[in-house]
Amino acid sequence: MHPATSSNFIVAPLAVGGLCIALGIPLALGKIKPNSFYGFRIAKTLNDESVWYRVNKFTGKAFIASGVATIAMVFIALWLGNVFSLRPVALQLLGAGILFVPMAVAVIASSIVCYRA
Repeated sequence: MHPATSSNFIVAPLAVGGLCIALGIPLALGKIKPNSFYGFRIAKTLNDESVWYRVNKFTGKAFIASGVATIAMVFIALWLGNVFSLRPVALQLLGAGILFVPMAVAVIASSIVCYRA
């Protein structure tokens, strides 16, 4: 079996992408009230309800985009792995990027929105 098609390479990013989408939908819809468990929780959002909803609606959309990007990148990586016969270590690095880069972008973008609110 080619390393690019191993189940760990495929399942983990697909699960993380699906989880990001599932967690992002209620936030994007403004369904989550201020709380200390779920959402973009820092003093600024917890102290002002309007900031909470504004920032968390953005965060939800960013999480959904992150999940979609993660899932799309799995299929792109599978294609690249098969076309270019990438080594297992290259695929592992690609897999780490697939898992962490979209989420990092979502968190950084949400932080910017929060500090501008």
